[in-house]
Amino acid sequence: YTLPEVFIENKGNLAVKYKMEVTGVDGDALLLEAIEFTVGGVDIAAEGHLLPGEKTEALAIQGHMKEEADNRYQGLSLDGIGITVFAAQDTVEYDSIDNQYDANAEYLNLPIAVVDDLDTTNLPVALDVAKVFTIDEGEAADVTEAYKDYNADFVISFSNAVNAGDVKVAGQYDSYSPNWVVEDCPALAADQEYRLLADGLNMTMTYAEVRDYVQTFNCGAAANGVAEGTVMTVALNIYSPEGQVINIGSYTYTF
Repeated sequence: YTLPEVFIENKGNLAVKYKMEVTGVDGDALLLEAIEFTVGGVDIAAEGHLLPGEKTEALAIQGHMKEEADNRYQGLSLDGIGITVFAAQDTVEYDSIDNQYDANAEYLNLPIAVVDDLDTTNLPVALDVAKVFTIDEGEAADVTEAYKDYNADFVISFSNAVNAGDVKVAGQYDSYSPNWVVEDCPALAADQEYRLLADGLNMTMTYAEVRDYVQTFNCGAAANGVAEGTVMTVALNIYSPEGQVINIGSYTYTF
């Protein structure tokens, strides 16, 4: 299968090298063991290079079942995957000696939130879809330190415009309450973002606070008049002080 085409753009003022990795999954994560992901016939993890202001051509990410995949993967499915782009400074700019001063620049590890299914039949609220976001408890200390002061938020958007109340959204995490909170999603234009913390609760939380205080966040949604075929995206994003947006976990659902 082939995913929708994407672009990678270097909006900085330095040359970068980059690579892509599959870092999230909506569906059966075990199936990832049996799939090879490529871009233009090349391994998805192959290194690319961009000059300042440069943009890639349209990139079509493809997934292929490995020939040696056995019956363990029968009946499993993937409804969506999360792709993370890792970047580091490239060996293009010169200092007073040569252009190798950043030859050993390493790709910075990012936080990761694992997204898993919840059984909607066992929940105290009626939902069409339910997921759980879990911050990686085995995260390296340097990753936590590097991103601890970034703002974090859970973000909802839709492929089509929705009216207020067209979708019921729900959430729960133990350190706040054992009970699920269900609310009407506000009216949103197509692709407009609604931040649960900033817009819904008028508050901000850092990544460190989400990691240590929330840790595991259960969430979901139910149709209440939304147009059939509307795609909802729910993402956990972190935001650098300079405004860079980094997605560390997400899922999509089609009503």
